[in-house]
Amino acid sequence: MISLRLRPRGTTYADKDFVVSTYHMPCLFRDMKVMVIHASLAAQCALEFAGDLPLILAGDFNFRPGSSPYILLTNGSLPEEHQDHPGPCEGWDLDSDLRVLRSAYYEKHQGGEPNFTNYSWTKEDDDPFIGTLDYIFVSKHPEVLQVDRLPTIHQSRDHLPHGHEPSDHLMISARLLPHGKVATQPPSNGRMANSFQRPEAKARPSNGNQPLRGRGRSFGSSGSFLRRPLSVSKATKTEK
Repeated sequence: MISLRLRPRGTTYADKDFVVSTYHMPCLFRDMKVMVIHASLAAQCALEFAGDLPLILAGDFNFRPGSSPYILLTNGSLPEEHQDHPGPCEGWDLDSDLRVLRSAYYEKHQGGEPNFTNYSWTKEDDDPFIGTLDYIFVSKHPEVLQVDRLPTIHQSRDHLPHGHEPSDHLMISARLLPHGKVATQPPSNGRMANSFQRPEAKARPSNGNQPLRGRGRSFGSSGSFLRRPLSVSKATKTEK
């Protein structure tokens, strides 16, 4: 994790300082208890560094909206009876010193969290993974003014990267007032407001008109993950 204490240009008083932290969470979606522990430790470290200052925590978290790590960060706790709760750990509490973090895109993006921020196709999979894994979380202080508009899956012609997007993740951005008015995000119960519709799976020409199926890189989501009908051949897969 990288954390910085920043001060707006031209400001000489420390009461205008704020903290920006970034973290790339390991891709351990097959063990959500480990992902919950990582999410808790990342938030605890960032919040401890920030103290009473406004906090912006952004990065590639490798979990889906509504998953157990997402619930932990946006609620400030995870019920002990939840199947992904790791249980008691000697000398450490999962939700100790955690505070509710708000998702900037959940608040300001039309429809809530984006359709996707990652659209990748690895050599081990028959079909690409398409889902939201990247977030800008903020503490109670910042006011989210706007977020960058992201494409829907229907507007994306191919998997990433390509000529217009140099990464397999979309870049997300937000305009914030670090010491703005307090805003609140409703506690997450695992169901998100942006219940987007998945495009219908069409037949793949190279596979005997069989509907698209894929191996479950679910990243903690409930149900099957989003898929887009593809017209490209397997020869265009990129190794990750």
